[in-house]
Amino acid sequence: MHWSLISIVAYTLTALVTAVTRTAGHSRDTAMIPVTVPELLRWLRLTALPAPVRSLEHLLHWTA
Repeated sequence: MHWSLISIVAYTLTALVTAVTRTAGHSRDTAMIPVTVPELLRWLRLTALPAPVRSLEHLLHWTA
């Protein structure tokens, strides 16, 4: 589970550096598209997060 934390920290640092670079007045336009939440979740599920459990027993355990 620590890989998901590392991934989120890396994404946050990348977003912060990009924001600081843009506000600092650098004219380098990289034409990067912001990552959406569903896209980030999809990448995290492919690389770091385990697949969600969808069994009836698990569902009943968490709804009881």
